[in-house]
Amino acid sequence: MTDTLTRAGLAFEAPAKPFAEAIDWVAQHLARPSLPILGGVLLEVDNRGLVVSGYDGETIATHARLDVEAAVTGRVLVSGRLLAAIAKTFSAKPVDAAVRDRELVVRCGTATLTLPLMIDGDYPTLPTRPPAIGTMAAVEFAALVDRVAIAADRAGAYAPALIGVHLRFEQGTVRALAADGYRMATGTSTWTGRTTDTVEALAPSPALIEAAKLADGDVEICFDSGMIAFVSATRSIAMRQVAEKYPLQIEGLIPQRVETPAAVRVADLRAALRRAALVRAEKTPVRLTFGHNSISVAAADAAGAIKTGEEIDCDYAGPAIEIGINPGYLVDALNGLRSDIAEISMTEPNRAVLLTAPDGAASYRHVVQPISLKS
Repeated sequence: MTDTLTRAGLAFEAPAKPFAEAIDWVAQHLARPSLPILGGVLLEVDNRGLVVSGYDGETIATHARLDVEAAVTGRVLVSGRLLAAIAKTFSAKPVDAAVRDRELVVRCGTATLTLPLMIDGDYPTLPTRPPAIGTMAAVEFAALVDRVAIAADRAGAYAPALIGVHLRFEQGTVRALAADGYRMATGTSTWTGRTTDTVEALAPSPALIEAAKLADGDVEICFDSGMIAFVSATRSIAMRQVAEKYPLQIEGLIPQRVETPAAVRVADLRAALRRAALVRAEKTPVRLTFGHNSISVAAADAAGAIKTGEEIDCDYAGPAIEIGINPGYLVDALNGLRSDIAEISMTEPNRAVLLTAPDGAASYRHVVQPISLKS
């Protein structure tokens, strides 16, 4: 086994805050592996600056770049979480880092941290970034992911493929779809493609949610049959696609918007649901009763000793209907609308409920499956 990293030289000076943020961005995505080598972050200094990299060995690879004054170029591997934790405590003074024998010495003001270098013989090769296929405004990318990925089955318990968010890149438009066994969300946004071909990807939802936290500006989208990566000016995250085939036919289960949806203020319904969630017995639904221009929201604890109930004004002229609902799921759907008004379409107590915004029914839809009410 070679120990190339421990023999490397490296010395640089960096501003404290950007240095701490770069280390933290990479370290927080490290797995907690049985192999200690995967707990390391790779520091590489060249004439363009410092690149901090991490890889969990299977799914996620992250990179952060920052400008530094490089005295000696090279690369080393050190404990990621420890360096990140201590770097957060540094003052605003410059950070000096240099290799001394088999250690990395990091100084900030009067504080000094000495880290042993890790041998890279067992460190996996970082995945190669796929070719770029287009760009998307970071704020629009984050909004699309935040609104849709909330519905994904992050543990993959319901079906392995549902841990992913299905992305479809077409000319000028990107569509995202996510679902678990109880809800589904789909949304569209715009992008600037470098290809006229339709590209489909299945990104693991936990990694995609992290990718949505990239800095402002534009996000470059990179893709091949095995990987998808998202790259900003200073950071990037690459993820291996979910290998399972996504059941796209589930999108056909999204109900149509009814002619007479209930139109309600999002803030009013969200607040009522949160109050009801505090009272309801574990794993029991909150009861929503839709009547003429009103919604009744009610819940009780297991013994029925503590109850909550309130009437919310709404615009509704459809038939009276009562449904049971998971309040957390419904609040997620309301938040995803990004609208002051929610339109709620329902036809029967046990049929899926569709939430749309008055002017955005085509760009975002969120479906929640009701819970059967016991008489």
